[in-house]
Amino acid sequence: MGQRTIEVSANSFSGVSGKTYIVYPSLTAARYAVLETLQLEMQYKTSLSGFVSELQQAYEALNNGKQADAAVILNNAINGAARVESGEPYPILLICALFICAEDEEQGKWSEAEARAKIEDWADIDIAFFLGCASNLFLRFIPALNTDSLSSSEASDAEGDPKQ
Repeated sequence: MGQRTIEVSANSFSGVSGKTYIVYPSLTAARYAVLETLQLEMQYKTSLSGFVSELQQAYEALNNGKQADAAVILNNAINGAARVESGEPYPILLICALFICAEDEEQGKWSEAEARAKIEDWADIDIAFFLGCASNLFLRFIPALNTDSLSSSEASDAEGDPKQ
């Protein structure tokens, strides 16, 4: 089985099994709640560089007498490394499983077991496709969230918010 390259602009593709998957531009409300959880997992799980960075932060916390902070940082690093070691799917692929769906998939529900099966079916597809798709999804959602918070902050600043 060779690696397949799919353009990020593709609206659909077939998995190893021959099943057709559709790349939807958005999520249902039920799946958006899962997206928020997976974003946190993606942010706090670790890579090798993230692991080294967390160890450095723990070292600095210990040198500054912040044992509790160091314990939390080390716990996060251990949990992240355990994910990598156990072969759990990368959170970014689980995120893609939220909006890349089989033709007959019920989008109002989400199951991690079904997501894992999809990810296995995508085994021969270049990871760049999924990274690009996830990036496109984040670009659709994140700027809107940032705009709202910036607008609120700017409005507070203009009104002379007494908290500052």
